[in-house]
Amino acid sequence: APGTFHHSIQVANLGEKVADAVGANSLLVRVMALYHDIGKTMRPEFFTENQKQGINPHQALNPFQSMKIIVDHVEQGKSLAKEYKIPELVASGISEHHGDNIIQYFYLAAKEQFPDREINPDEFRYKGPRPQTRESAILMLADSIEATSRAMTDANQEKLENMIHTTIAARLAEGQFAESNLSVKDLAKLEKAF
Repeated sequence: APGTFHHSIQVANLGEKVADAVGANSLLVRVMALYHDIGKTMRPEFFTENQKQGINPHQALNPFQSMKIIVDHVEQGKSLAKEYKIPELVASGISEHHGDNIIQYFYLAAKEQFPDREINPDEFRYKGPRPQTRESAILMLADSIEATSRAMTDANQEKLENMIHTTIAARLAEGQFAESNLSVKDLAKLEKAF
């Protein structure tokens, strides 16, 4: 999973740097980031960072099947962490880095593909838990911001700043930080650091 490896390194670099802005444990954020997507190694071809040949296996699946594969990377990561005795403090980043977010892409695809069916957004939700520490909340943001910035075309400073602001505001509005001890003041510092 070379794309996932590169993504994890980038998330680690980014998360470690911004953690210092709020006095969080930057080394812990770095190590959590290195392990956060270990579950993707079980089926790497289903994650965009590993689809270098332009082949997307999700095209042959319905949104419900795709969602299950994507969500399963967290469960598979937790199993690998247990198998390889990764300390719980580090492994918490695996289970918390998506919180209980909805996988919007596949949720919207399901609504479009099945217009006569009521689609429950909870069917497209990660199982959580939401980030329990400042470090796992920072990991969540670094993960999302790195992936979004990598996917941006014609990115410039203004577009990146807007994306960072929007990402932080969206996670705040979803309540993802409610259990993490991050304050609104911390979020403003993190936004500036990102």
